Amino acid sequence: MIQEYELFKMQQSELITEVQKRFTNIVNYLIGLGKYFDNEELNIKVLKCLDRSWKPKVMAISKSRDLSTMTTIAFF
Repeated sequence: MIQEYELFKMQQSELITEVQKRFTNIVNYLIGLGKYFDNEELNIKVLKCLDRSWKPKVMAISKSRDLSTMTTIAFF
């Protein structure tokens, strides 16, 4: 499951709700195993996993928000 987290990417034609569900399932599973994630780490991971069509939104979020205090859910 750690490998799934490390290699996580938005799949072609995948809806953002599907990305959220897959990402949340992976993160929750790893948290259940004792892995700790801070908000900034999760936020950066989500921003990097999105496909090119999300680039303008990714740039806007990255520049205008404090990724260490923002919850990952806010992206979705």
